[in-house]
Amino acid sequence: MRTSHVRDLLVLSLVLGAAVGARDARAADPYLAEYVFDGSRVFWFAWTTDTHIDTLGSSSEESRLAWVVGDAVSVIRPYFIVVTGDLTDSTDGILYGTGPHAEEWTSYRGILDAAGMGPEYYLDLPGNHDAYGDGELAYYRRYSVLGSSDDATQHQWRLDLPFGSYHFVGVATPANDGRQWPWDNKEFTDAELAQTAGFFAANPDTDLTLVFGHHDFTGVSRGGVLEEQMIGAGAAYYFHGHEHDVGVRVGTGNILRFRINSLGQAGNGHFAVVAVDANALSVAAVSADEPWPLIVITAPVDARLGPGNDTINPYAPPVPTTCDEAPVRALVFDEAAVTAVRFRWDGGAWTDMARWPAEEAQWRGRFDAGTLSAGLHTLTVQAVGSRTRAVDVEVDTVDGTCDLGPEDPPYGPDADADADADADADGDVVEDAPGDSADADAAADGAGDGPVETEAEPEAEAETAVDGGGESAEGEEDGGGEFKSGGGCGCRAPGGAEGGGAFVLLIAVVFLRRRAVPR
Repeated sequence: MRTSHVRDLLVLSLVLGAAVGARDARAADPYLAEYVFDGSRVFWFAWTTDTHIDTLGSSSEESRLAWVVGDAVSVIRPYFIVVTGDLTDSTDGILYGTGPHAEEWTSYRGILDAAGMGPEYYLDLPGNHDAYGDGELAYYRRYSVLGSSDDATQHQWRLDLPFGSYHFVGVATPANDGRQWPWDNKEFTDAELAQTAGFFAANPDTDLTLVFGHHDFTGVSRGGVLEEQMIGAGAAYYFHGHEHDVGVRVGTGNILRFRINSLGQAGNGHFAVVAVDANALSVAAVSADEPWPLIVITAPVDARLGPGNDTINPYAPPVPTTCDEAPVRALVFDEAAVTAVRFRWDGGAWTDMARWPAEEAQWRGRFDAGTLSAGLHTLTVQAVGSRTRAVDVEVDTVDGTCDLGPEDPPYGPDADADADADADADGDVVEDAPGDSADADAAADGAGDGPVETEAEPEAEAETAVDGGGESAEGEEDGGGEFKSGGGCGCRAPGGAEGGGAFVLLIAVVFLRRRAVPR
Protein backbone atom coordinates (compact mmCIF):
# COMPACT_ATOMS: atom_id res chain seq x y z
CA MET A 1 0.00 0.00 0.00
CA ARG A 2 1.26 3.45 -0.82
CA THR A 3 1.55 5.53 2.31
CA SER A 4 1.48 9.22 3.08
CA HIS A 5 1.76 11.34 6.17
CA VAL A 6 0.26 14.54 7.49
CA ARG A 7 2.35 17.54 6.51
CA ASP A 8 1.78 20.66 8.60
CA LEU A 9 4.22 22.83 6.68
CA LEU A 10 4.97 26.50 6.83
CA VAL A 11 3.21 27.50 10.04
CA LEU A 12 3.88 27.52 13.78
CA SER A 13 0.78 28.13 15.91
CA LEU A 14 0.67 28.71 19.67
CA VAL A 15 -2.80 28.42 21.21
CA LEU A 16 -3.44 29.83 24.69
CA GLY A 17 -6.74 29.42 26.52
CA ALA A 18 -9.16 26.65 27.28
CA ALA A 19 -12.24 27.35 25.21
CA VAL A 20 -12.63 26.65 21.51
CA GLY A 21 -14.93 29.06 19.70
CA ALA A 22 -17.57 28.46 17.09
CA ARG A 23 -15.15 29.49 14.34
CA ASP A 24 -12.91 26.55 15.24
CA ALA A 25 -15.76 24.08 14.69
CA ARG A 26 -16.96 25.19 11.26
CA ALA A 27 -15.89 23.83 7.88
CA ALA A 28 -14.32 26.04 5.24
CA ASP A 29 -16.89 28.19 3.45
CA PRO A 30 -16.13 29.75 0.04
CA TYR A 31 -19.40 31.69 0.19
CA LEU A 32 -17.88 33.92 2.88
CA ALA A 33 -15.65 35.59 0.28
CA GLU A 34 -16.01 39.37 0.31
CA TYR A 35 -15.71 42.36 -1.98
CA VAL A 36 -14.39 45.04 0.41
CA PHE A 37 -12.00 47.99 0.58
CA ASP A 38 -9.57 46.18 2.88
CA GLY A 39 -6.90 44.80 0.54
CA SER A 40 -4.51 43.57 3.22
CA ARG A 41 -6.05 40.08 3.42
CA VAL A 42 -4.23 38.81 0.35
CA PHE A 43 -1.77 36.01 -0.38
CA TRP A 44 -0.76 34.09 -3.48
CA PHE A 45 1.06 30.96 -4.61
CA ALA A 46 2.41 29.59 -7.89
CA TRP A 47 1.07 26.53 -9.70
CA THR A 48 2.37 24.53 -12.64
CA THR A 49 1.91 20.98 -13.89
CA ASP A 50 3.13 18.26 -16.26
CA THR A 51 6.82 19.18 -16.32
CA HIS A 52 7.59 15.95 -18.26
CA ILE A 53 11.34 15.67 -17.72
CA ASP A 54 12.72 14.40 -20.18
CA THR A 55 10.53 14.89 -23.28
CA LEU A 56 11.58 13.40 -26.62
CA GLY A 57 13.21 15.92 -28.97
CA SER A 58 12.90 18.88 -26.60
CA SER A 59 14.93 20.70 -23.98
CA SER A 60 12.37 23.42 -23.24
CA GLU A 61 10.91 21.50 -20.30
CA GLU A 62 14.20 21.74 -18.37
CA SER A 63 14.64 25.46 -19.08
CA ARG A 64 11.02 26.22 -18.20
CA LEU A 65 11.23 24.36 -14.89
CA ALA A 66 14.47 26.21 -14.11
CA TRP A 67 12.63 29.47 -14.89
CA VAL A 68 9.76 28.58 -12.52
CA VAL A 69 12.08 27.95 -9.57
CA GLY A 70 14.46 30.75 -10.54
CA ASP A 71 13.29 33.94 -12.23
CA ALA A 72 9.58 33.41 -11.54
CA VAL A 73 10.14 32.85 -7.82
CA SER A 74 12.40 35.90 -7.59
CA VAL A 75 9.85 38.19 -9.24
CA ILE A 76 6.56 36.78 -7.90
CA ARG A 77 7.71 35.72 -4.42
CA PRO A 78 4.88 33.23 -3.92
CA TYR A 79 4.11 31.72 -0.55
CA PHE A 80 4.80 28.31 -2.11
CA ILE A 81 4.81 26.43 -5.45
CA VAL A 82 2.54 23.46 -6.29
CA VAL A 83 3.28 21.07 -9.19
CA THR A 84 0.36 18.76 -9.98
CA GLY A 85 2.07 15.69 -11.39
CA ASP A 86 3.77 14.14 -14.41
CA LEU A 87 7.06 15.35 -13.03
CA THR A 88 8.91 13.01 -15.40
CA ASP A 89 8.00 11.68 -18.85
CA SER A 90 8.99 8.06 -18.11
CA THR A 91 10.13 7.55 -21.70
CA ASP A 92 13.86 8.28 -21.36
CA GLY A 93 13.21 10.69 -24.22
CA ILE A 94 12.59 7.78 -26.58
CA LEU A 95 9.74 5.32 -25.99
CA TYR A 96 6.62 4.95 -23.89
CA GLY A 97 6.40 1.76 -21.88
CA THR A 98 10.04 1.79 -20.79
CA GLY A 99 9.89 3.70 -17.48
CA PRO A 100 10.69 4.51 -14.83
CA HIS A 101 14.09 6.01 -15.62
CA ALA A 102 16.44 7.15 -12.88
CA GLU A 103 18.12 9.58 -15.29
CA GLU A 104 14.89 11.55 -15.70
CA TRP A 105 14.35 11.72 -11.96
CA THR A 106 17.91 12.83 -11.20
CA SER A 107 17.65 15.49 -13.91
CA TYR A 108 14.36 16.72 -12.43
CA ARG A 109 15.72 16.78 -8.90
CA GLY A 110 18.99 18.40 -9.98
CA ILE A 111 17.15 21.46 -11.32
CA LEU A 112 15.33 21.86 -8.01
CA ASP A 113 18.38 21.28 -5.82
CA ALA A 114 20.33 23.88 -7.81
CA ALA A 115 17.57 26.40 -7.04
CA GLY A 116 17.47 25.51 -3.34
CA MET A 117 13.93 24.11 -3.41
CA GLY A 118 12.84 22.28 -0.25
CA PRO A 119 9.59 20.61 0.91
CA GLU A 120 8.60 23.67 2.94
CA TYR A 121 8.27 25.64 -0.31
CA TYR A 122 8.10 23.33 -3.35
CA LEU A 123 5.18 20.88 -3.23
CA ASP A 124 5.29 18.32 -6.06
CA LEU A 125 2.59 15.66 -6.49
CA PRO A 126 2.60 12.43 -8.56
CA GLY A 127 1.02 11.95 -12.00
CA ASN A 128 0.31 8.92 -14.16
CA HIS A 129 3.65 9.22 -16.02
CA ASP A 130 5.39 9.04 -12.65
CA ALA A 131 3.61 5.73 -11.96
CA TYR A 132 4.47 3.97 -15.25
CA GLY A 133 6.09 0.70 -14.22
CA ASP A 134 6.10 1.93 -10.62
CA GLY A 135 2.72 1.41 -8.99
CA GLU A 136 4.18 1.97 -5.54
CA LEU A 137 5.62 5.31 -6.71
CA ALA A 138 8.99 4.32 -5.29
CA TYR A 139 10.84 6.72 -7.62
CA TYR A 140 8.48 9.56 -6.68
CA ARG A 141 9.06 8.83 -2.99
CA ARG A 142 12.81 8.75 -3.54
CA TYR A 143 13.38 11.69 -5.90
CA SER A 144 10.51 14.20 -5.63
CA VAL A 145 11.04 17.07 -3.22
CA LEU A 146 7.86 16.48 -1.25
CA GLY A 147 7.63 12.68 -1.51
CA SER A 148 11.25 12.14 -0.49
CA SER A 149 10.79 14.32 2.58
CA ASP A 150 8.30 11.92 4.20
CA ASP A 151 8.21 8.79 1.99
CA ALA A 152 4.60 9.68 1.17
CA THR A 153 2.34 10.10 -1.87
CA GLN A 154 -0.45 12.24 -0.37
CA HIS A 155 0.15 15.40 1.62
CA GLN A 156 -1.46 18.31 3.41
CA TRP A 157 -0.21 21.70 4.53
CA ARG A 158 -1.77 24.90 5.81
CA LEU A 159 -1.19 28.61 6.17
CA ASP A 160 -2.20 30.35 9.39
CA LEU A 161 -1.97 34.04 8.60
CA PRO A 162 -2.98 37.06 10.71
CA PHE A 163 -6.24 37.34 8.75
CA GLY A 164 -7.21 33.69 8.26
CA SER A 165 -6.31 30.01 8.04
CA TYR A 166 -6.03 28.07 4.79
CA HIS A 167 -5.79 24.31 4.29
CA PHE A 168 -4.27 22.56 1.25
CA VAL A 169 -4.52 18.87 0.33
CA GLY A 170 -2.53 17.00 -2.33
CA VAL A 171 -4.00 13.68 -3.53
CA ALA A 172 -2.47 10.79 -5.49
CA THR A 173 -4.73 9.99 -8.46
CA PRO A 174 -2.61 7.41 -10.40
CA ALA A 175 -3.58 3.77 -9.90
CA ASN A 176 -1.35 1.43 -7.90
CA ASP A 177 -0.99 -1.20 -10.64
CA GLY A 178 1.96 0.45 -12.43
CA ARG A 179 0.53 -0.21 -15.88
CA GLN A 180 2.24 1.48 -18.79
CA TRP A 181 0.53 3.74 -21.33
CA PRO A 182 -2.03 3.30 -22.85
CA TRP A 183 -3.30 0.80 -20.28
CA ASP A 184 -2.64 2.93 -17.21
CA ASN A 185 -5.47 3.58 -14.75
CA LYS A 186 -6.42 6.15 -12.16
CA GLU A 187 -8.01 5.36 -8.80
CA PHE A 188 -8.25 6.15 -5.10
CA THR A 189 -7.70 3.23 -2.74
CA ASP A 190 -9.55 2.72 0.54
CA ALA A 191 -6.42 3.73 2.44
CA GLU A 192 -5.96 6.90 0.38
CA LEU A 193 -9.59 7.94 0.88
CA ALA A 194 -9.38 7.22 4.60
CA GLN A 195 -6.35 9.47 4.74
CA THR A 196 -7.98 12.36 2.86
CA ALA A 197 -10.99 12.05 5.18
CA GLY A 198 -8.57 12.42 8.08
CA PHE A 199 -6.95 15.45 6.48
CA PHE A 200 -10.29 17.24 6.20
CA ALA A 201 -11.47 16.19 9.67
CA ALA A 202 -8.28 17.46 11.30
CA ASN A 203 -8.70 20.96 9.81
CA PRO A 204 -12.27 22.15 10.45
CA ASP A 205 -11.20 25.67 11.42
CA THR A 206 -9.95 27.00 8.08
CA ASP A 207 -11.43 29.76 5.93
CA LEU A 208 -10.75 27.94 2.65
CA THR A 209 -9.64 24.42 1.74
CA LEU A 210 -8.00 23.85 -1.67
CA VAL A 211 -7.30 20.41 -3.16
CA PHE A 212 -4.71 19.45 -5.79
CA GLY A 213 -4.24 16.32 -7.89
CA HIS A 214 -3.03 15.24 -11.30
CA HIS A 215 -6.34 14.10 -12.85
CA ASP A 216 -9.80 15.63 -12.69
CA PHE A 217 -11.14 13.61 -9.76
CA THR A 218 -14.49 13.02 -11.48
CA GLY A 219 -12.70 10.69 -13.91
CA VAL A 220 -10.82 8.80 -11.18
CA SER A 221 -12.20 5.50 -9.87
CA ARG A 222 -13.93 6.27 -6.55
CA GLY A 223 -13.48 9.97 -7.17
CA GLY A 224 -17.07 10.42 -6.03
CA VAL A 225 -15.98 9.59 -2.49
CA LEU A 226 -13.40 12.37 -2.57
CA GLU A 227 -16.07 14.69 -3.97
CA GLU A 228 -18.37 13.90 -1.03
CA GLN A 229 -15.52 14.55 1.39
CA MET A 230 -14.77 17.88 -0.26
CA ILE A 231 -18.41 18.97 -0.13
CA GLY A 232 -18.59 18.07 3.55
CA ALA A 233 -15.40 20.01 4.27
CA GLY A 234 -16.42 23.07 2.24
CA ALA A 235 -13.51 22.48 -0.15
CA ALA A 236 -14.78 24.25 -3.28
CA TYR A 237 -11.58 24.51 -5.36
CA TYR A 238 -9.67 21.71 -7.10
CA PHE A 239 -6.58 22.17 -9.30
CA HIS A 240 -5.21 19.59 -11.73
CA GLY A 241 -3.25 18.97 -14.93
CA HIS A 242 -3.03 15.88 -17.18
CA GLU A 243 -5.24 17.14 -20.02
CA HIS A 244 -2.67 19.50 -21.57
CA ASP A 245 -5.10 22.36 -22.00
CA VAL A 246 -6.53 25.23 -19.99
CA GLY A 247 -10.07 25.30 -18.64
CA VAL A 248 -12.48 25.13 -15.72
CA ARG A 249 -15.42 22.88 -14.89
CA VAL A 250 -18.14 23.17 -12.28
CA GLY A 251 -20.48 20.39 -11.23
CA THR A 252 -21.87 18.68 -8.15
CA GLY A 253 -21.50 20.75 -5.00
CA ASN A 254 -20.35 23.77 -7.04
CA ILE A 255 -16.75 22.55 -6.85
CA LEU A 256 -14.70 24.55 -9.35
CA ARG A 257 -12.11 22.33 -11.07
CA PHE A 258 -9.34 24.39 -12.67
CA ARG A 259 -6.74 22.95 -15.03
CA ILE A 260 -3.75 24.44 -16.82
CA ASN A 261 -1.53 23.33 -19.67
CA SER A 262 1.67 21.28 -19.58
CA LEU A 263 4.84 23.17 -18.65
CA GLY A 264 6.97 20.63 -20.48
CA GLN A 265 4.90 19.97 -23.59
CA ALA A 266 2.72 23.02 -24.32
CA GLY A 267 3.55 26.55 -25.38
CA ASN A 268 1.01 28.54 -23.38
CA GLY A 269 -1.11 28.66 -20.23
CA HIS A 270 1.21 26.40 -18.24
CA PHE A 271 2.24 28.60 -15.30
CA ALA A 272 -0.29 30.19 -12.96
CA VAL A 273 -0.53 32.48 -9.98
CA VAL A 274 -3.45 31.75 -7.66
CA ALA A 275 -4.40 34.65 -5.38
CA VAL A 276 -6.82 34.90 -2.46
CA ASP A 277 -8.08 38.40 -1.59
CA ALA A 278 -10.60 38.64 1.29
CA ASN A 279 -11.27 34.92 0.69
CA ALA A 280 -12.19 35.49 -2.98
CA LEU A 281 -10.01 33.39 -5.29
CA SER A 282 -8.50 34.40 -8.64
CA VAL A 283 -6.29 32.49 -11.09
CA ALA A 284 -4.11 33.83 -13.92
CA ALA A 285 -2.02 31.58 -16.19
CA VAL A 286 0.63 32.62 -18.70
CA SER A 287 3.43 31.17 -20.79
CA ALA A 288 6.86 30.83 -19.21
CA ASP A 289 8.23 32.01 -22.55
CA GLU A 290 6.48 35.41 -22.34
CA PRO A 291 5.05 35.90 -18.84
CA TRP A 292 5.46 39.61 -18.11
CA PRO A 293 3.69 41.59 -16.97
CA LEU A 294 1.61 38.97 -15.18
CA ILE A 295 -1.68 40.50 -13.99
CA VAL A 296 -4.08 38.95 -11.47
CA ILE A 297 -7.29 40.93 -10.91
CA THR A 298 -8.22 40.17 -7.29
CA ALA A 299 -11.11 42.59 -6.64
CA PRO A 300 -13.69 42.35 -8.01
CA VAL A 301 -13.19 38.76 -9.18
CA ASP A 302 -14.41 37.13 -12.37
CA ALA A 303 -18.09 36.17 -12.27
CA ARG A 304 -18.06 34.34 -15.62
CA LEU A 305 -15.33 31.83 -16.37
CA GLY A 306 -14.03 30.78 -19.77
CA PRO A 307 -13.62 32.53 -23.13
CA GLY A 308 -17.36 32.36 -23.74
CA ASN A 309 -18.07 33.79 -20.28
CA ASP A 310 -20.79 31.15 -19.94
CA THR A 311 -19.67 29.34 -16.78
CA ILE A 312 -21.10 31.07 -13.73
CA ASN A 313 -18.68 31.47 -10.83
CA PRO A 314 -20.81 30.69 -7.75
CA TYR A 315 -18.36 32.43 -5.38
CA ALA A 316 -17.91 35.83 -7.05
CA PRO A 317 -19.09 38.71 -4.84
CA PRO A 318 -21.11 41.26 -6.85
CA VAL A 319 -20.40 45.00 -6.85
CA PRO A 320 -23.19 47.13 -5.31
CA THR A 321 -24.21 49.93 -7.68
CA THR A 322 -25.18 52.02 -4.63
CA CYS A 323 -21.48 52.64 -3.83
CA ASP A 324 -20.20 56.00 -5.05
CA GLU A 325 -16.70 54.68 -4.31
CA ALA A 326 -15.70 51.05 -4.90
CA PRO A 327 -12.29 49.37 -5.21
CA VAL A 328 -10.36 47.72 -8.02
CA ARG A 329 -7.28 45.73 -7.00
CA ALA A 330 -4.74 43.80 -9.04
CA LEU A 331 -1.43 42.07 -8.44
CA VAL A 332 1.11 42.94 -11.13
CA PHE A 333 4.43 41.10 -11.47
CA ASP A 334 7.25 41.91 -13.89
CA GLU A 335 11.01 41.48 -14.09
CA ALA A 336 11.17 45.08 -15.33
CA ALA A 337 9.79 48.16 -13.58
CA VAL A 338 6.01 48.50 -13.82
CA THR A 339 5.50 52.13 -14.78
CA ALA A 340 1.71 52.34 -15.09
CA VAL A 341 -1.43 50.35 -14.29
CA ARG A 342 -4.95 51.47 -15.15
CA PHE A 343 -8.47 50.07 -15.51
CA ARG A 344 -11.67 50.74 -17.39
CA TRP A 345 -15.24 49.45 -17.60
CA ASP A 346 -16.88 48.22 -20.79
CA GLY A 347 -14.21 49.73 -23.04
CA GLY A 348 -14.71 53.23 -21.64
CA ALA A 349 -12.29 55.82 -20.28
CA TRP A 350 -9.19 54.69 -18.40
CA THR A 351 -8.69 55.34 -14.67
CA ASP A 352 -5.18 55.26 -13.20
CA MET A 353 -4.27 52.90 -10.39
CA ALA A 354 -1.53 53.42 -7.78
CA ARG A 355 0.92 51.01 -6.20
CA TRP A 356 0.00 50.27 -2.59
CA PRO A 357 2.95 51.12 -0.30
CA ALA A 358 2.39 48.16 2.04
CA GLU A 359 2.63 45.63 -0.85
CA GLU A 360 4.66 46.54 -3.91
CA ALA A 361 2.92 44.01 -6.17
CA GLN A 362 -0.56 45.35 -5.39
CA TRP A 363 -2.14 48.19 -7.37
CA ARG A 364 -5.39 49.90 -6.38
CA GLY A 365 -7.93 52.27 -7.85
CA ARG A 366 -11.48 53.48 -7.17
CA PHE A 367 -14.57 54.13 -9.26
CA ASP A 368 -18.17 55.22 -8.88
CA ALA A 369 -20.20 52.01 -9.10
CA GLY A 370 -23.33 54.09 -9.57
CA THR A 371 -22.28 54.70 -13.17
CA LEU A 372 -22.87 50.99 -13.89
CA SER A 373 -26.32 49.50 -14.32
CA ALA A 374 -27.17 46.28 -12.52
CA GLY A 375 -26.01 43.38 -14.67
CA LEU A 376 -22.78 42.07 -16.18
CA HIS A 377 -19.86 44.36 -17.07
CA THR A 378 -16.33 43.92 -18.45
CA LEU A 379 -13.46 45.16 -16.28
CA THR A 380 -10.11 45.57 -18.04
CA VAL A 381 -6.81 46.12 -16.23
CA GLN A 382 -3.77 47.17 -18.27
CA ALA A 383 -0.15 47.21 -17.07
CA VAL A 384 2.95 48.72 -18.66
CA GLY A 385 6.22 46.97 -17.84
CA SER A 386 8.36 44.69 -20.00
CA ARG A 387 5.54 45.15 -22.49
CA THR A 388 1.97 46.46 -22.38
CA ARG A 389 -0.63 43.85 -21.53
CA ALA A 390 -4.30 43.95 -20.58
CA VAL A 391 -6.62 41.32 -19.11
CA ASP A 392 -10.41 41.20 -18.70
CA VAL A 393 -12.85 39.80 -16.17
CA GLU A 394 -16.64 39.83 -16.18
CA VAL A 395 -18.21 41.39 -13.08
CA ASP A 396 -21.75 41.19 -11.71
CA THR A 397 -23.23 44.42 -10.35
CA VAL A 398 -26.38 44.52 -8.21
CA ASP A 399 -28.65 47.15 -6.70
CA GLY A 400 -27.67 46.11 -3.18
CA THR A 401 -26.59 47.85 0.01
CA CYS A 402 -23.15 49.45 -0.09
CA ASP A 403 -21.17 48.07 2.86
CA LEU A 404 -17.55 47.71 1.77
CA GLY A 405 -15.93 48.56 5.10
CA PRO A 406 -12.85 50.75 5.63
CA GLU A 407 -9.63 50.58 3.66
CA ASP A 408 -6.54 49.26 5.42
CA PRO A 409 -3.86 51.85 6.27
CA PRO A 410 -0.98 52.25 3.79
CA TYR A 411 1.82 51.02 6.02
CA GLY A 412 5.20 50.89 4.37
CA PRO A 413 8.05 53.14 3.20
CA ASP A 414 6.89 56.67 2.39
CA ALA A 415 3.37 55.67 3.39
CA ASP A 416 2.05 59.21 3.75
CA ALA A 417 3.37 60.39 0.39
CA ASP A 418 2.21 57.26 -1.39
CA ALA A 419 -1.20 57.45 0.26
CA ASP A 420 -1.58 61.03 -1.00
CA ALA A 421 -0.58 59.91 -4.48
CA ASP A 422 -3.05 57.04 -4.26
CA ALA A 423 -5.84 59.37 -3.22
CA ASP A 424 -5.00 61.67 -6.12
CA ALA A 425 -5.10 58.70 -8.50
CA ASP A 426 -8.53 57.56 -7.28
CA GLY A 427 -11.07 58.65 -9.82
CA ASP A 428 -8.39 60.17 -12.08
CA VAL A 429 -10.04 59.39 -15.39
CA VAL A 430 -7.82 59.45 -18.46
CA GLU A 431 -9.60 59.92 -21.76
CA ASP A 432 -8.02 58.14 -24.71
CA ALA A 433 -6.64 60.52 -27.29
CA PRO A 434 -7.92 60.11 -30.84
CA GLY A 435 -6.19 57.16 -32.41
CA ASP A 436 -4.88 55.87 -29.04
CA SER A 437 -3.70 52.34 -29.66
CA ALA A 438 -5.21 51.30 -26.32
CA ASP A 439 -8.60 51.40 -28.03
CA ALA A 440 -7.77 47.99 -29.42
CA ASP A 441 -7.30 46.69 -25.89
CA ALA A 442 -9.76 44.04 -24.74
CA ALA A 443 -12.81 45.06 -26.77
CA ALA A 444 -15.81 45.67 -24.56
CA ASP A 445 -18.63 43.17 -24.66
CA GLY A 446 -21.17 45.69 -23.41
CA ALA A 447 -23.12 45.76 -20.18
CA GLY A 448 -25.65 43.09 -19.40
CA ASP A 449 -29.07 44.33 -18.33
CA GLY A 450 -30.58 41.00 -17.32
CA PRO A 451 -30.98 39.60 -13.81
CA VAL A 452 -27.81 38.59 -12.00
CA GLU A 453 -27.17 34.89 -11.57
CA THR A 454 -25.20 34.00 -8.47
CA GLU A 455 -25.11 30.20 -8.44
CA ALA A 456 -24.64 27.39 -10.91
CA GLU A 457 -27.07 24.48 -10.78
CA PRO A 458 -25.53 22.04 -8.28
CA GLU A 459 -25.96 19.01 -10.52
CA ALA A 460 -25.21 20.71 -13.83
CA GLU A 461 -21.88 19.94 -15.47
CA ALA A 462 -20.50 22.89 -17.40
CA GLU A 463 -17.13 23.13 -19.11
CA THR A 464 -15.33 25.84 -20.97
CA ALA A 465 -11.77 26.35 -22.05
CA VAL A 466 -10.48 29.24 -20.01
CA ASP A 467 -9.69 32.49 -21.78
CA GLY A 468 -6.44 32.50 -23.70
CA GLY A 469 -5.78 36.13 -22.81
CA GLY A 470 -6.73 39.72 -23.41
CA GLU A 471 -5.20 41.89 -26.10
CA SER A 472 -2.18 44.09 -25.75
CA ALA A 473 -2.49 47.84 -26.06
CA GLU A 474 -1.05 47.50 -29.54
CA GLY A 475 -4.12 45.49 -30.50
CA GLU A 476 -2.15 42.26 -30.97
CA GLU A 477 -3.34 38.99 -29.52
CA ASP A 478 -1.71 38.56 -26.14
CA GLY A 479 0.69 35.64 -26.34
CA GLY A 480 0.80 35.35 -22.57
CA GLY A 481 -2.39 33.32 -22.38
CA GLU A 482 -3.96 34.98 -19.36
CA PHE A 483 -6.09 32.54 -17.40
CA LYS A 484 -9.22 34.35 -16.36
CA SER A 485 -9.75 34.93 -12.68
CA GLY A 486 -12.24 33.00 -10.58
CA GLY A 487 -13.37 33.56 -7.02
CA GLY A 488 -15.67 34.32 -4.05
CA CYS A 489 -19.27 35.27 -3.18
CA GLY A 490 -21.27 37.97 -1.39
CA CYS A 491 -20.31 41.64 -1.56
CA ARG A 492 -20.22 41.85 2.22
CA ALA A 493 -21.22 38.38 3.37
CA PRO A 494 -21.01 37.78 7.12
CA GLY A 495 -18.00 35.82 8.31
CA GLY A 496 -18.03 32.83 10.63
CA ALA A 497 -18.82 33.42 14.28
CA GLU A 498 -15.77 34.31 16.30
CA GLY A 499 -15.39 32.12 19.34
CA GLY A 500 -14.94 33.69 22.75
CA GLY A 501 -12.66 32.57 25.54
CA ALA A 502 -9.70 31.50 23.42
CA PHE A 503 -6.66 33.58 22.64
CA VAL A 504 -4.74 32.45 19.60
CA LEU A 505 -1.24 33.66 18.85
CA LEU A 506 -0.23 32.79 15.31
CA ILE A 507 3.39 32.90 14.29
CA ALA A 508 3.10 32.53 10.53
CA VAL A 509 6.49 31.41 9.30
CA VAL A 510 5.68 31.81 5.62
CA PHE A 511 4.07 35.20 6.18
CA LEU A 512 7.44 36.33 7.50
CA ARG A 513 9.56 34.31 5.10
CA ARG A 514 7.74 34.78 1.80
CA ARG A 515 10.21 37.35 0.59
CA ALA A 516 13.17 35.26 1.74
CA VAL A 517 13.29 33.43 -1.58
CA PRO A 518 15.15 30.08 -1.49
CA ARG A 519 18.64 30.29 -2.90
